[in-house]
Amino acid sequence: MANDNYSPQRLADRAEIYDVMCRYCRGVDRLDFETLRSAYHEDAIDNHGPYNGTAEGFYDWVRNRHKTIPFSQHLLGNMLIEFSGPDDAVVETYNITFQRYPADARPSLEALLGDVPGDKDTAVDLIVNARYVDHVTRRNGEWRIQTRNVALDSTNMIEVPKAGFVTVDDQIRGQRDGGDILYTLRAQLGL
Repeated sequence: MANDNYSPQRLADRAEIYDVMCRYCRGVDRLDFETLRSAYHEDAIDNHGPYNGTAEGFYDWVRNRHKTIPFSQHLLGNMLIEFSGPDDAVVETYNITFQRYPADARPSLEALLGDVPGDKDTAVDLIVNARYVDHVTRRNGEWRIQTRNVALDSTNMIEVPKAGFVTVDDQIRGQRDGGDILYTLRAQLGL
């Protein structure tokens, strides 16, 4: 039997699965829960470490934990997709996540990591190196996450000087809501 891992259909499947991972990142980083939902099947499970349960519960967990986090960015790295059937795949995705925790967001940081050392009145940038080890399935022609497992490889916390975020006056600044430049451009282009 010929290996079809790189047939035109499988290349299309790989591209669709990559888009699923990117939708997950946009959903969390922009707090866009419609986009986040589009990455998971309705009955999906997310084993994130501090949160383990249904995808619906995961959205609430993100919404509550990220209320005081002004910045989140997920960067995807190596992605290995292994098909176990026509509509099933194991996907290992390396990622680095950067998040800013102001002093008043300390409870959110501790909900994620437990007791956090350092000055409780200082903002912290958290850098997480992890892997998503996912069971991804296709239903009704659409690939989505069925089970997400987050394998934590390392974390690093960097205290942020009191000066905080510095920007140039005319520079566009990212937002974690519908006011972000992404949503403005998408609306202008009819998306």
